[in-house]
Amino acid sequence: MDAVDCLTNLAERTILTDGPSYWLIQKIIGSLGDIGTHDAREYLVAMTKEPWPKVLRWHAAVELQIEDELGFDEDEMLGWSE
Repeated sequence: MDAVDCLTNLAERTILTDGPSYWLIQKIIGSLGDIGTHDAREYLVAMTKEPWPKVLRWHAAVELQIEDELGFDEDEMLGWSE
């Protein structure tokens, strides 16, 4: 088992208990981005889709630099919109 497998397993095991801020999974997303392998990026792409919570989909998209492409509104995601 490599680091990507460990991180993805941890994300899947903690999804129900890490919310609503998902601090641990946000760190996992950053770590997967830092690792940068095909498997890590592939998992991040999967995290940009449902059933992942919207906030995590956005963080994964930001890590992949595709948030605009996927139509995320940064102000809304950061709570700045009215």
